[in-house]
Amino acid sequence: MQIDLKSFCTKLINQKENLTYLVGAGISMDFPTNFPSARNIVEILLKYIIPKDERKKILKLKALDKLRYEIIIEYIEDIFDKDLKFLDYFEINSYPNLIHYFLAYSILQGNYVLTTNFDPMIEKALVKIIDNEKISKIKPIITYEDFTKYQNPEELFLKDLYPLWKIHGSKKNFIDNVDTRESLITTISSLGRNKQEGKIFAIESYKKIVIDNLIKNRTLMILGYSGGDDFDLGPMISEMKDINRIIWIEHTHKRKLVIEEYIGGATKRKEKLKHIPFVLVEFLNNTDCEIFYIKTHTANFVKEYLWNSILSYKLNDIYDFISKKSNITQFSDWIKTYYNNFSDILKYRCAGQIYYNLSKFQYLEYCILKGIELIKKSNKIKYSFQFYNLLGLSYFKQNKTQKALDYFQLALNNVNISKNCNTMDENYEDLVVIYNNIGTVHMMNGNLDSAEISFKNALEKLEMIELKKDYNPKFQPSMRARVITQNKKVDKNHSRGIIDWHKSTLKATITSNLGQIYFKKRELDKALDQFKGAYTINQSFGHLQGMGMQLANIGKCYMEKGDNDDAYNHFMDSSKVLEKLGQNSAVQEVKELLKKLYKK
Repeated sequence: MQIDLKSFCTKLINQKENLTYLVGAGISMDFPTNFPSARNIVEILLKYIIPKDERKKILKLKALDKLRYEIIIEYIEDIFDKDLKFLDYFEINSYPNLIHYFLAYSILQGNYVLTTNFDPMIEKALVKIIDNEKISKIKPIITYEDFTKYQNPEELFLKDLYPLWKIHGSKKNFIDNVDTRESLITTISSLGRNKQEGKIFAIESYKKIVIDNLIKNRTLMILGYSGGDDFDLGPMISEMKDINRIIWIEHTHKRKLVIEEYIGGATKRKEKLKHIPFVLVEFLNNTDCEIFYIKTHTANFVKEYLWNSILSYKLNDIYDFISKKSNITQFSDWIKTYYNNFSDILKYRCAGQIYYNLSKFQYLEYCILKGIELIKKSNKIKYSFQFYNLLGLSYFKQNKTQKALDYFQLALNNVNISKNCNTMDENYEDLVVIYNNIGTVHMMNGNLDSAEISFKNALEKLEMIELKKDYNPKFQPSMRARVITQNKKVDKNHSRGIIDWHKSTLKATITSNLGQIYFKKRELDKALDQFKGAYTINQSFGHLQGMGMQLANIGKCYMEKGDNDDAYNHFMDSSKVLEKLGQNSAVQEVKELLKKLYKK
């Protein structure tokens, strides 16, 4: 239902709802910030990270419509640039715009702001508008430690702090200059892998608890977000509960303003809602919540209507802060200095990963084989592992398990060859990955003894990495190679869920895999030990989803052993954790196990 602007503003002011803002990259495109859109950045980066002949093919596949900004960042960090130098662009000579100041004042007024952006523009705006002695009170919440420490937003405001939740991480904390790059890499790694896993809530479980606290019984206003339904925010929005209303502002360059109001349940009446984002349609199916959908020029709407409706601060207060000029260099010019000399071998590997992401396997094989030929000519054997491993993954994805196994074995052989190249640090990591992949294929094919050997080999190499790190604290394993993370054909009741490849997370996954082998072999005590070990590892770094799944696995062992009370307790604990995370399909699996237990 279309409504007029006066009705909208009156309703918003009269109800005096507490506001939570969810903001995306679109808010940083206006003057004087002038950052390029995520799509433009991807288009520019593709010129430097894939070969020219493959770039033409990829663009013909309309990859720009399918490849998220975060996926390209993952490939860059994984293959080319561990330091993600290109993200420094968002910190040099950049100034906050009107929307950033609007959000900064909203924080001062006690409202909550979540952003997916890596840039520090909201922090810069806060620094400008508060006294110098209060700058230390600005609290960007970025890291795992931040999200687990600051789970209650009300407490932060009671302590007179100014929090900003950066749910996709950031390269550094702009306020105290602490390096937080690991937060960004962990999040991006999780997002990238889940692109091909289907509709999965990709935001880490410890963040979801905080986000639930930030939106409960509040109005959510969404700015600068396109609403792609394959993104991690899509499932988050569609599954939100206990929210008062949503105000979704979709940017358009046109001056025309359109405001439409929807009430949850409209789709059940078969109302046509094709012109609103898919995630809103999903949300309307799951709630009776009220939604305002607004198409407008975002900055003008904030300036002319929202500022005076929501804030007690005067708009004139910020004009001295907003720069009258923009010194920012065009991204396309700036990036040349850093990304102009990547090797063709690495570019072919990146193109292969993009084809894998798009499930274009014929293109992938041609591209990878071309890369392998370049490796042979240049004698850079150390790169072979990644190419053969990617071919193995592509055949596994196509359910051609024997071919997958053949290529994984080639990858293993090439890791062993590269031992002569004095690159043992990377070899241990590569061996962990490939043994896990080989073990997963054997498990899928029912070759349990072979799978057991492979998983044990993977854990043995992980122990070597741990020993090396203990001996040399500066050694930091990267664990960035591609691995098989999930395939329901392996075991329909076993879901490893979202995995970020910290050493401990990978260890939990492989430990759980080994537990699955023992469970299938009816060696229940051994299976129980492995599942308990996986649970402990997940517990040690707060991976709630992993904890929930391992509780279910432990319950299955107790049920098979006839210890029904222990089984029931673990199933119930698992269900509570997974329900808290909104993992509906996993909760249903646990409920099926409970039904099976009741029949006993």
